[in-house]
Amino acid sequence: MPKHRAPAPPGDQIPDTQAPPPPLPLNSRHSSSSQSLRSNTSSTSEMGHNSFDRRQDPKRLPYFFSNFTSQEEVCQFLCHHSKKKPGFFLLRPSFSNRSSFSVSVVVPDKTVRHTNIKTDLFEGSKRYFLVPEVKFPSVQHLVSYYGENEVKNLQKVNNVRFLYPLKSRRESRTESFEDSGSSTSGNSHYQSTSDVANMSLENPPALPTRPRDLPRLSSQNSLGLSPSPSTASIGSPGEVFQNGSFHGSSLSIESGRSGGRDIRVGAQNGSVSSIDLRPPAMLPIVHLTKDGNPYYSSPRNVDEDITDRLKEVLRQSEVCDCGIPRDKADLPLGWTVHRSKDPSSFGKIFFQSNKGVTSWRLPQEVESKLNYDQHQNLKELRNERIVPVPMVHPVLSNTRHAVAGVLVMAILERITLEFVAQNIVDDRE
Repeated sequence: MPKHRAPAPPGDQIPDTQAPPPPLPLNSRHSSSSQSLRSNTSSTSEMGHNSFDRRQDPKRLPYFFSNFTSQEEVCQFLCHHSKKKPGFFLLRPSFSNRSSFSVSVVVPDKTVRHTNIKTDLFEGSKRYFLVPEVKFPSVQHLVSYYGENEVKNLQKVNNVRFLYPLKSRRESRTESFEDSGSSTSGNSHYQSTSDVANMSLENPPALPTRPRDLPRLSSQNSLGLSPSPSTASIGSPGEVFQNGSFHGSSLSIESGRSGGRDIRVGAQNGSVSSIDLRPPAMLPIVHLTKDGNPYYSSPRNVDEDITDRLKEVLRQSEVCDCGIPRDKADLPLGWTVHRSKDPSSFGKIFFQSNKGVTSWRLPQEVESKLNYDQHQNLKELRNERIVPVPMVHPVLSNTRHAVAGVLVMAILERITLEFVAQNIVDDRE
């Protein structure tokens, strides 16, 4: 026989609340995250109307952040921690109205968009909604609904869902202790697999508390554990085997039930310390170069002919007799620039063609073909100050040469006379 629901007692009135719209079929890609959130919200609703769950307060939700100062800061934070994966979101106060809330979410085009959560009152209870057609009794219900259903017309971007909540560090630490203390409880925390991997790297769980009453190790006491097929004891050097075990201080490494290793330091009272909950070491930081690549050198093709490049290097290092580098002296149409070495025009630049024609001014057809670097080189050459060679007047120069010639002749004549006189003296003797 079909079962009929018993009528409610006269003193108990069924609350007149608007039922939320029926859920759409689950998507296999998002079912794990949404199912986790629904189990959390269902356990909250079972607490009754007279009790208050702290998670009903939006400010106590694990993905609520209150310390942002601008939308740009929100975008940078969300993109950094989510790796720009679509579906990551967080809850924060609205910058236009601090008493209301906004959701920032990574959309499929890997940008961050923001939407405000509106509220109204219905029979003394606050309701939250993005569109007036669908309203919810809490922000948690709203987020759960839009984890399975698309947010319509969010700044003209389609397929936007609240899939992966980015949890705060405070909540992550709280839940890590709850999970370790009550691992067999049926509570389902609202976090996806990728979110757990992300938070385990950035916010590792705290280390277990160190016991204060650790025994003091003594070299005279035996601290070794009896060996077993799954236990290996490591003792200090120079110790003697006796009955198959070490004497003195030893370290026992025993495989645990879960496949990990349990490292124990034993004593007379059998105290045990575990390091299974310690986080892994941080990965090394890769130093980047100026171009954004790691410091590793790039390979070079050893079969490449670099003769032309070597010639270019030699040509750039070549210097003309006038002191101008070869790469600066070359001009279009076979012309070159040089400095004069004549005493009357020392240091002044002039131009010479490949046919031997020289000119103080550069021809117009050559000047019209100069590029920017050649213009700058000519400008620098003209502005350089060259110390001129001291000039000598032609008359003074001739006089000096004449005087020098007379002195040389006088010296030669004197040497000749002395030589002749010496020969005469020798003949007389």
